[in-house]
Amino acid sequence: MTGPVFHRCRVCAAANRYVAPNGPSPARILVIGEGPARREVQYGYPFAGDSGDELNYHYLPLANLQRESVYCTNACKCARPGFVNPTKSEAAACSERHLGTELRLVRPEVVVTLGAVAASLFGIDNLDHAHGVPTRGRFEHWEGWTYPVFHPAQGIRVPSLITRIRTDFMALGEFLRDLDHGGYTPPQDAYPNPDYRELSTPQELVTVLSHHTNDPDYLGVDTE
Repeated sequence: MTGPVFHRCRVCAAANRYVAPNGPSPARILVIGEGPARREVQYGYPFAGDSGDELNYHYLPLANLQRESVYCTNACKCARPGFVNPTKSEAAACSERHLGTELRLVRPEVVVTLGAVAASLFGIDNLDHAHGVPTRGRFEHWEGWTYPVFHPAQGIRVPSLITRIRTDFMALGEFLRDLDHGGYTPPQDAYPNPDYRELSTPQELVTVLSHHTNDPDYLGVDTE
């Protein structure tokens, strides 16, 4: 199902090719990527081509999801010149025009962000640390769960990321089951207020260790 058609935002040139979102509306899951690539422009919908095949036939099924059940869109609706990824500022400018309307129409419970650019729209700055961790997110009037993962295209370019992406989508399925069975409780930081100190001499290290001999988990050491 093709999604609503939007007017161009201020960062898109008239020559840029617009790719409409698609999927059911309303939908429990909204998947948002970065911007259209060559195949997306060719076929006219998000996540076409090789990265779309990875998402549709490999990763979504790991979360017990089917492409037909999720709403798919991009942070930037128009392809960048040369099909390069949009910057975070370009994505923010385009999403300022479009994404709030989509969230109002689709009313997703969970927004799955694919890639660092999409994650940045919801205040997630470090995907290396945040991937696979459900967090509460907000964009304009919408508030709900966000679930950041690496973009499937990154797995194609960097095969070492495939295991992470697989693991994150399997965990997404578990997260959705938790929501279905009474809710989800985010993990708690056992050490929310760490005491960072630089120890420059062996004697300083001995002194710190002597004060915490009964707490073997107290000390974490970086030897760089």
